[in-house]
Amino acid sequence: MQMKRRTLMAAAIFGIAAASVNAMSAQASEKVSLTISFSYGPYSELFDALARKFEETHPNVKITTLQPINGTHEEHLQQVLRAAVTGGLPDVSFQGNHLLPILVQRGLPVPLDPLIKQDPDFASLGLTEGAKSVGRIAGATYGLGFQSSAPAIFYNSDLLTKAGGDPEKLPKTWPEIVDLAKRIKAQNPEAMGGYFDYASSGAFTFQAIIRGLGGEMMKPDNKTIAFNGPEGLHAMKLLKQFVTGGGMRDMSRDQAYQAFGAGTIGVMPAASSNLSQFEKLSGGRFQVLVGPWPIAANGKLPTGGRTAVIFTRDPAKQAAAWDYLKFVTGPEGQTMMVKFTGSLPNNEKAIKDPALLGKFYQENPNQFATTQQLSDLGDWYTFPGDNAVKINTAINDDLQSVVSLKLEPDAALDKMVKDVQALLPR
Repeated sequence: MQMKRRTLMAAAIFGIAAASVNAMSAQASEKVSLTISFSYGPYSELFDALARKFEETHPNVKITTLQPINGTHEEHLQQVLRAAVTGGLPDVSFQGNHLLPILVQRGLPVPLDPLIKQDPDFASLGLTEGAKSVGRIAGATYGLGFQSSAPAIFYNSDLLTKAGGDPEKLPKTWPEIVDLAKRIKAQNPEAMGGYFDYASSGAFTFQAIIRGLGGEMMKPDNKTIAFNGPEGLHAMKLLKQFVTGGGMRDMSRDQAYQAFGAGTIGVMPAASSNLSQFEKLSGGRFQVLVGPWPIAANGKLPTGGRTAVIFTRDPAKQAAAWDYLKFVTGPEGQTMMVKFTGSLPNNEKAIKDPALLGKFYQENPNQFATTQQLSDLGDWYTFPGDNAVKINTAINDDLQSVVSLKLEPDAALDKMVKDVQALLPR
């Protein structure tokens, strides 16, 4: 019976999506309003700018960007899941790449394949294969990749130079990075030599260490934990080294970002999408440098970012939402996104056109540096079952126990394994 209900729901959604395409021309002059949800307050400026630019060429559409939850992708997801129960789902939402399977499991995103197949302009939009594949679940398309990010190491050029570092030869291994953080701390007792952005959405940076070393979060059967090996222990020990050697103090992510911008943190492993924010926060007081994330020959790094999905079942809104998705993932929208966030683009036309990002990358070496590990990127792993969000929260809590020195790395890893195992599907 449950399968029958899901089949009927899927058929209904498919029919609405197809109907919205057929109704596009008839609805061209109809006034339509769209609500857009996203996470992270500082991105309000970007999404407001995208809305106004889209409205210039679509005067019949009015876009309202909802007040963003200034938290993680997981907190945004929970907000949307509550809205699905109480009513008030946004028409379009930008969700963490790793969370799309959870939304699809609940039947919330509109399948996009009917829209794609009946849209003659889609093939020439210029989307990268990654932008297309990130929105596919079990062979069906439910979203388009809006924003991608890679793990990166950020440096305060002044603190690095004073500690004997070379801005032209940034560290490439974890021992080199930790050693630099120690030297910065020794030179500047009041500062933090380094801060590891451990409390990231979807355990992004924790995954990046493990998978960069060639490890995995789970075995291929997706039932057996795999991060409890040497790669996981290395990650825990590395975190402690940032504390005991680099002087890292436990604080919120926002506090850490502000401290980096104020010039009191020398090294910060985080997501590349923070680049533009860090440059703004630094206010020209020092140069922000971007270095590569250490990776083994058999390693891969998770691809962070956001995927755009449509929730509305109204045909007129759906048609407008589809045009909006094409705009924000198209050449102009992607150029705006990259310049604002420093994230990786998902549109080939934007990358290659000198008038868009081609010349921009030539003039902004930091922005170009974030693209240098594109070939190292893989998926952003999502734990199976209904407790994926709880698992990521448990992982962050266990990482914090190392940062606060409440547990030794091996004990924290053992606890993490037990915590995650208890939340996996039986």
